[in-house]
Amino acid sequence: MIVPTQVRVLFINCPRLDTLACAYLLLAQNEIQREFEFSVHHYWVFAGQQPATSLWTRLLSEWSGHRLPFRKWALGRSTAALDLKEAPHFKEKMNSHDLSSHVMQLLQSHDAWYRNLPASYGGNDSFPDATVVVTETPFQGAYFASAEGNVAIISIAQWQKQFSPPSVLEFVLRMVQRYMARICFSPNVGSHYSTRGCIWDFDANVYDAKITTAVSFICAQCDAALSRALPTEKLEALKKLVDHKWIGKIEDAGSIASNLRRIFRYDLARTRGLSPSFFDRVVDVGTAQLAALFVKTVVVVIASVLSLLILHKLKFSITDFLPK
Repeated sequence: MIVPTQVRVLFINCPRLDTLACAYLLLAQNEIQREFEFSVHHYWVFAGQQPATSLWTRLLSEWSGHRLPFRKWALGRSTAALDLKEAPHFKEKMNSHDLSSHVMQLLQSHDAWYRNLPASYGGNDSFPDATVVVTETPFQGAYFASAEGNVAIISIAQWQKQFSPPSVLEFVLRMVQRYMARICFSPNVGSHYSTRGCIWDFDANVYDAKITTAVSFICAQCDAALSRALPTEKLEALKKLVDHKWIGKIEDAGSIASNLRRIFRYDLARTRGLSPSFFDRVVDVGTAQLAALFVKTVVVVIASVLSLLILHKLKFSITDFLPK
């Protein structure tokens, strides 16, 4: 029986990233091999066990639960607010050496909650061999990734539109693969400073990471190290994952790339930001749909402003009756 290496990806403070599309791309790796098994957790599910105290967060949460324009925008902001309520360390730039002191504590609290979930929720699942945290919180010194023990953090705070293509989702995918192998098969696998287009390039700047993301390559040095560290089956599975041909093309119905566009409106070839922009959507709709979208947007903005004004007025009206 194959015992797969368990890899968990945990999203914390990702207000702009299309985490649903990103999760789909990461989990699609489970379809093409059995040696590595990926799972996705959202920190806000744990953080949301305590009710949101901010009026703005509650409004955003309510907005994201309805079929309204900019629903993904509202969802990202509301879930990030929940994350930061329970993980305030992510409000500031992270030090690359803070993994042991801060992030480990957050994971311990999260996993204690997870262990106590009812069996019907899956609380008895095995725990991962590696955890990769994806966040928009930046590192100090413009680093974009760090690893310690069985935990790695990938920051996409420095990602800019001019880095595309490849897309930020492909960058996250490549970095998850990189740190999965580094955590699970260290000390045999590690970074090398020279940029070769290899998955373990150190990438002194994120521009070099663009090259590494675009090239499906494991250099001779890393290949030899992996051959010593991994069973043949796992090495072949890893090489299959690193070669992004399994993503397919948008034109091929049923491919991963096609499903990303059809279900999540995320076009790997065209989307340049962390999420599909309004203008990306405009390209995909006709004149009539565009007019309807514009009207809906105006109505929602007006309704939201009126709701805030009413709640603000009501708050002061109630305060007037409280004892002085």
